[in-house]
Amino acid sequence: KTFLQNKNTVTKSYNLQATATSVQSSPGFYTTFNTTNALDVATNEKATMQNLNDRLASYLERVHSLEKANEHLELKIHQYMESRVSVTTCDHSSYMAIISELQGKVSIYSCYYKLIIYLNIDNSKVAVEDFRVKYETELGMAMAVSVDIDGLRKVMDDLSFTCADLKTQADCLKDELMYLKRAHEETKIGGEINVEVDAAPQEDLSEILAGVRKHYEMMANKSREELESWFQSQVKPMIVTETLQTSRSEITEVKRTLQGLQIELQSLQSMKDTLEGNLADVQNRYSVMLSGYQSQVLILEEQLVQLRSDLKCQSQEYQMLLDVKTRLEAEIEEYRRLMEGDIR
Repeated sequence: KTFLQNKNTVTKSYNLQATATSVQSSPGFYTTFNTTNALDVATNEKATMQNLNDRLASYLERVHSLEKANEHLELKIHQYMESRVSVTTCDHSSYMAIISELQGKVSIYSCYYKLIIYLNIDNSKVAVEDFRVKYETELGMAMAVSVDIDGLRKVMDDLSFTCADLKTQADCLKDELMYLKRAHEETKIGGEINVEVDAAPQEDLSEILAGVRKHYEMMANKSREELESWFQSQVKPMIVTETLQTSRSEITEVKRTLQGLQIELQSLQSMKDTLEGNLADVQNRYSVMLSGYQSQVLILEEQLVQLRSDLKCQSQEYQMLLDVKTRLEAEIEEYRRLMEGDIR
């Protein structure tokens, strides 16, 4: 506003001076005005020149003050730009170097741990598959042994019934043997009495005794064979019982092995779950770190954009001030030229 006011003042003064000069240079000037008017005009010219000189002095003083203020402002702008550019460049480069280093470390560690976890998962899958095959094999063996045990139980039940039947037959044979012994004793006693009374039928009694002896020997042989067969039948259940006990012990061992395999399978499954959880935690942790670094990068980029916009605004203001300074210098030069022309 001051510049415009000074410009208008200089323009008005210049117009007044031009008017006075044109009046003085006109051919009818001395013939139109008298001496009093000439003195008034000279006095007015001196007052006008004095006024113009005063205004010029104040104008030049204001121009000098504006130049000093402009130089001071340029110095501040230059210092501010140097400080902001140096600090921004230094911080930006350091942050970018740190971010690049951290991104490299994150990528390396993530690849390394992912590779280890994937290898552990593959090994766990292979181990689980092996244990599953073993489990199915042992389960098939256990089912086969269970079927054998059921068959042996049926055989054992049949042998129990047969043993009871044989015991019943043995009791009957024992009773029959006792009866035959008693009959033999009675017959023997009866034969001795007959021998004492009458010795004539000696030959018939010996034949009878031989027949009875032969009969009882046959009965004894038969009983011995039956007892041997009964003994064998008794021994067979014992063998079956031993086989059953062996099968039971084998089944117990198979069950124990199966339980161990199931426990190991559960431990491997828990290990797999733990490894997957660790992988998820590592991925989440590094993703959080990466997001933090990305947010820092975004903040730095926003600061850089803001600095660029500030620099652009400062540059525009500086250019405007330079334009104002140039216009002022042009006006001053024009005013000086006009003054020199008036003086001449």
